[in-house]
Amino acid sequence: MYGSDIRSIINFIQLNQNIDFSSWEKHIINDSVYHEIHSLFLANNTYDDIKRHICEKTVQYNMDKKTFIIEYMNYLFKDEKYLLDNIIQVAKNISHNDELYSSIFDLNNINEGLDFLTNNDSFVQVGTWKYEKGKILDAHYHNTFERKSYITQEVVLVLEGIIICNLYTTDGEFIVSEKIKENQLIIQFQGIHEYEILENSKVLEIKNGPYFGPDKDRTRVNIRND
Repeated sequence: MYGSDIRSIINFIQLNQNIDFSSWEKHIINDSVYHEIHSLFLANNTYDDIKRHICEKTVQYNMDKKTFIIEYMNYLFKDEKYLLDNIIQVAKNISHNDELYSSIFDLNNINEGLDFLTNNDSFVQVGTWKYEKGKILDAHYHNTFERKSYITQEVVLVLEGIIICNLYTTDGEFIVSEKIKENQLIIQFQGIHEYEILENSKVLEIKNGPYFGPDKDRTRVNIRND
């Protein structure tokens, strides 16, 4: 609660001499509190619910919110790294001028249940499943209705090997090069993308449809000025 601030500890004891020491346990924060907060994140609780819960804990344990958040992050990195892997599933979001170009995910670390990696407004929808043996998913079919998309978005999943993805703006400005390894995927939302096969590789490519042929779907760019 006070870390190594001995003066604060002494002041606290002096100001609370009449406290029943047997009840101190409920006033001293421990890792179970941070685990409780982390469980809210993993359960996809709303921002307001999590914020309210944090505020309640800071009052209960007489901590300011900034200190609480810092200690929560320390808990994740130091004590529960395996939990951190679950909450930080996105390996990297690649943005340029505040616009999202690509996202990279490591499928070795996915959340329990059904978890969508893309936003609802993305033209390509990508999600993961993680269930125990015996789970039965509800039978369903997908409704027919008009949808509109103005760009092809692409998912590249590396099944075996290693590839490199070079990203540019549509004006040819270089953004970044990213190495995509086995069981990782990259989602291309916009911009120019170029792939280099670094090792013998097997890759699954997925795009939104319908497909109107290469001339209408894409523009080839001599980015290397060969």
